[in-house]
Parts: sequence; structure tokens; C-alpha cells
Amino acid sequence: MAVKVPPIVIKFGAGLNSRARLSDVNIEETSLGENFDLDAKNSALRPRRPFKKIVQTPNGVAATATDTTPLLGYAQLRKRNGTVDQIVQCASVVYHWNGATTFSTLAELSASDSKIRGRAHHNWGLATYVIVTDLEKQEDVQFWDGATATGFQTLPTGLTNLKAKYAHVLRERVILANLTENSVDLSHMTVFSKVSTATTYSVSDKPSSALGLDDAVYMLTPNLRPINGLDVAFGDVVYSTEKDRLFVLSGDSSFDFAFGEFYDNSNASGDESVVNIGNDLLFGRSGAIDILSSTIKYGDVEVDDVSRWIKENIERTESWTNVYDQRNQRVICFPNNQSAAYVLHKDIFYEPKHSLDPAPRMSPWSRWRTTYPTGFSPTVVWAMTDPIDGYESVYFGDSSGNIYKFDPEDTDLDAASDVVTVTRRSKLINLPEAMQLFDIEGWIDYTKQWEATVQLNFIFGGEQSPTTSITLTLPGSDSIGHYYNSSNASLQAVYNNDDYYRAGYDFSIRRQNWKVAGQGNTLQVECIVSSSGRDWQIEEIGLRIHASV
Repeated sequence: MAVKVPPIVIKFGAGLNSRARLSDVNIEETSLGENFDLDAKNSALRPRRPFKKIVQTPNGVAATATDTTPLLGYAQLRKRNGTVDQIVQCASVVYHWNGATTFSTLAELSASDSKIRGRAHHNWGLATYVIVTDLEKQEDVQFWDGATATGFQTLPTGLTNLKAKYAHVLRERVILANLTENSVDLSHMTVFSKVSTATTYSVSDKPSSALGLDDAVYMLTPNLRPINGLDVAFGDVVYSTEKDRLFVLSGDSSFDFAFGEFYDNSNASGDESVVNIGNDLLFGRSGAIDILSSTIKYGDVEVDDVSRWIKENIERTESWTNVYDQRNQRVICFPNNQSAAYVLHKDIFYEPKHSLDPAPRMSPWSRWRTTYPTGFSPTVVWAMTDPIDGYESVYFGDSSGNIYKFDPEDTDLDAASDVVTVTRRSKLINLPEAMQLFDIEGWIDYTKQWEATVQLNFIFGGEQSPTTSITLTLPGSDSIGHYYNSSNASLQAVYNNDDYYRAGYDFSIRRQNWKVAGQGNTLQVECIVSSSGRDWQIEEIGLRIHASV
């Protein structure tokens, strides 16, 4: 009697699962892969969007072993009229930057390794300026009011040479954390400005009923450990201490501010590993990434480790730099020991079928890598409002002063140079013992957009373990539109838009059939796709396996 194997259909609705036994990986996950996008409502295989090289700062030079001009800092001013303005720091120089190609010098910092920060929650709403801190605590706390000549200045605080790693404007106060004052390291201290002023602070008054409700006060972390994160989660101000624990701020005034225990042994590691992701707080630690809501719900158990699917990839990572991409609902996590980014797709993780109770069934992770020389080892990474199009976007810099942007609308290659190659390898498919020699008749369904080259590798297991490969070309649409990059404004108005870019897309589902011979007891299917365009989509890969005759 002939051995029959039901048809196998491979879809791509989930991410990287390098931890599970190969045969336990879900058919929609990948046991090995990179550079794919994920969408809870679309299980097709699609590439991540490329990044664009926007511009190089005026002092940027090609990096050598002894001479670099790294992009290290940023700040964005959010004005009351809804417009934005921004500055960037390259080496020791601070520039006013218009978001495109225009720079003007604002200041020369005293130290070339400063890392200035001016995030959205650094903006002081009672006046038009952003408070600028320094992760290296080399520079005093500054402010910038948008003036191109004298606007970048030391913030008057009433204290001596006050430096801070972190800031947050909340409850009509400025909160500064991890400080140096008068050359004394106070990395375990946080100060609260007087209510409704950003310029009055105290390092001598703790919260007390003897003070006014609105007075400036200071507090020390209960464990006296350095503060390495300050953010808001679930309506509470949460502090992280380096490789130790999380504390929550309680109280409403200078009478009763206090720290409460929140999560022991959180062990967050890295100056920018703690990040608010909209409905949760995420933090990286040695060999893992946690989320706070799971911790609150289940306690200190594995379910709070949102990175459990990719433990094999990150077990030697010591610290993280994480950034929340709000517009695309994902968190981009950069490990300190790899030129790669691990991307948590929120819609996959929080989708009901991937719910936290008791554990998500499929991985929400993708891994990004690039062949472009800068790699994914940014010298700085941040989210801000794009001053050109008004969208929230993620930017990063490199050691030569270059500024890059994720998910641009006008490039098909990484930095207009390197193809984004996508790889996915399926779970281990067990075959009947009686079927040692067999034929595979298969199909690949795709949406006709950009032309793409697909290499399918069939990795067989057993006493004989051959690998067979075939290469398919997925034809593109017959008349694909392109972005028109003319400098002529009238032509740009006509051609630089999605309607023209997508005008030639067919969007019909096409199929290519193929056939290979196989031998063994198990099978994995690896799919490697490359294209000179950023829009291609594989709907599914199907296999019908039957014994050779």
C-alpha cells in the first residue's frame, strides 16, 4: 500500500524561534532567518523595509582605525504651534539640522564623547524649549529654544554644574535622574523641580511635611544603586537601577513622594535599555528582554521573558539599546555584541491567539542584518517626528557622522546600495519511515510586484542527508512605477507619490510549480529571496510528497 503524506503548506505569520526543538517549531515560524517583516493580519513573506542614508554631518569623515567622527546625540524641540526643530551631535559639535541636508553649528562641547539627549518628554511646555541631558554626564544640563545662534545654553538650576543622564517632564515638574553636582557623583539621586518651573532644584531637601507642596526636593534610590532608566508605565513613574531592580514613585507632592518596591532582580542593563512601548514597559538585561506587564501578572517567572524564542541568539548579550517605533508598532533592540537588530512586533505578541495567558504560541521576533558597511551597530538610535513629512520615524547614526532613517518611502536598497536578502528556514518536517526515496511536487504562490529571485534549499535528514536546491524567478509586474527623483518641484509633485509608484503593480496571485527528488526521514525547506525592489510578497509554499516509483 502506498505511503501517503498530506500536503504541507508553509506560511509566514510568525517569527524566529531558534530555541524550540526543530520539530516543535510552528509551521508559520522560522527556525533560522532574517530580514523579514511580520504582520498579525498578513501571513505572507515580505521583506523588511530598507533604511536610507539621509545625510552626513559637515564634520563627518570616513572612519579609520584612528580617526572617527561618530554621531552621538540628538534633541528635538516640539513647539506649541505643532512644528518641530532638531539638533544632532557629531563628535563634539552640536548642529541645528533641518531634517534634510542643511546644518548650522550651534555649539562645541567640552568633551567629544558626550551623548546629548532631548527626547519628546524632555520638552518643557510652559516655555518653548527642550531640556538636554548627557548620558556620559560630561556636559551640564542644557536647554535649547530653537534659536540657531544662542539657543543652546546651560539650564539655570541654582546648583553647581548639574549634570544628568535622564529627564522627564511630568506632573508640572522636571524630573532629573542619575546626576553629578559640583563634581560629586550622585548616580543614585533624582531631583524634582519646583512645580511650574524648570529652573529651581534642591539637593538638600527630601520630601517632608515641613515643605510646601510644590517645593523642589531630591530622593535617593533605596538600594543606592545607579539609575539606568526613567520612564512612565501604567500611570506610574518607574525607575530602573543598573543590574538590580525596579522602583515605582508614589505620592503626589513634596510632602509624600516615596519609592516603592516594584520588581526585584529586574537586572536591566544598558543606559537605554528601558523603554515605554505604549501599553507596556520593556527592558533588556543580560541574555534576555523582559516586559513589565507580564512581570506584574505572573511574577518573576519565565513568562515575563518576551525574548524566550530567541534565547539561543542573545544568550551572551550583556546590554541593550532599545527604541520604540510607534508608527509601526514594533520595538527595535540592538545587542551590544552583534551587528544585528532584533525586532519585537507588538501586534504579533499581543494578538489574542498569541495572548499572555499562559504564553504566546508563536514568536513575535524578526532579526535584521545588512551587508552595508555600517551594519546594525549604531552609535546612536532615536525616534522623532520627521520634520519633512511629519511622521514619527526611527533614525540612527554611525561612526562617520552619517544619519540614516528606517522605513523611508523613496529607496529600495539599504542606503541605496545593498540588497535586502530575506532568509527563512521551516520547522523539521518528519516523514514516514517507509518513505526513504520520494518526489516532491510543489508550488509557490506570490503576488506579482517586483521581480524577485527565490532559492529553495531542501535539507534532508536521515542516514543519507543530501541537500537539493532550485532557483526560481518570480516575474515582476510588466509596468512597475518608480519614485521620480527629479529636483524639479513640479515634476516631484506629479511623480513622487504612492499612486505613481504603485501604478504598475498587478497584485494578482500567481503560481509557479516545481519538482525535486528527495531522500531521508526528515525535511526542512529554506527560502532565500533577493530583489532589487522592496515590494514583493510570497503567499505560501506548498509541497506534495509521494514515494518514488
